[in-house]
Amino acid sequence: AADNLLVDANIILAAVRQNGLALEYAGDNLQADPMIVFAAVQQNGFALESAAANLQADSIIVLAAVSGTSNTLVEIGELFRLGNIDGALARLEELRATYDSFIQSLLTEASNKKIAFKIVNQYFDEMHRLIHQPFYNQILKIIVVNGELISTHLFQTYLNEKHPGSSGLIPASEFMYLNESEEPNMALISAKLENLLNQNTAYELHITQGFICRNCSGGIDNLNRGGSDYSATIMGAALNVQEIQIWTDIDGMH
Repeated sequence: AADNLLVDANIILAAVRQNGLALEYAGDNLQADPMIVFAAVQQNGFALESAAANLQADSIIVLAAVSGTSNTLVEIGELFRLGNIDGALARLEELRATYDSFIQSLLTEASNKKIAFKIVNQYFDEMHRLIHQPFYNQILKIIVVNGELISTHLFQTYLNEKHPGSSGLIPASEFMYLNESEEPNMALISAKLENLLNQNTAYELHITQGFICRNCSGGIDNLNRGGSDYSATIMGAALNVQEIQIWTDIDGMH
C-alpha cells in the first residue's frame, strides 16, 4: 500500500505543497513530473535536488505578462493614439493599483515587497512620462512590452525570496532580433543568447521575457499575440534544447 502512495500523483502533489522536500519520497515518474516538481520547488527550493536529472539541468523560463496586463496596455496605447490622454492615464493608474494586491500575495518578506513596489513604480512612472510625450507609433510598442518587463522582474524577486541566488535575468532585447523579413534572425539569436548564457553560468535558472524583440533597425518591437510561446520555441530551436514546455492559465484551445 505504501508503494502505491508513492506513485499516486494527487497525494504527492498535496504532500509537496505542504513540504517540498516530500518530493524525495515520490516515485521516479513523479520526480520527473514538471507540475509536481514545480509545486515542490515553489514550497522549498531545495526540493530541486530530488527532481529527475533532466529537470535539474539549467533551464530558461520565458514569461508572458501577468494576466490582463497586456490587454490593458494595448487599451492604454489606443487611448493615447486617439488623443485621450486623461483616459490613458486613468487606465494606467487603475492597472498600477492591481499590482498592489498581486505583490502582497506573491511575496512574504517586507524587504522584497519594497523591491517589487519599486520595480513596478519605475515602469509605471516611465509609461506615465511617455504618455505625456507627442504621439508616435513606436511609443505603442514600448508601452505594451512593459507587461513582460514587470512580470520577469517580479518573478525573479519571488525566486530570490524562495531560493536566493538561483536565478538570473537575461533581457530579451539583448538577443531576440528580427531580420528584414520580420522573421527571427536565428543565427544572430543563437550567437547572442549563447554568449549571454555563458556570462551567467552561476545560475540554475535563467529568466527572460517572451513577446519582446528588436526589429532589424534595432528598435523595440514585439512578436504579436502568442508571442511568448513563440519566443520560447525560437529560443529552443536556437539552443537545440531537449524540451520546450508551455504552461498557460488560459482555458480552452486557441
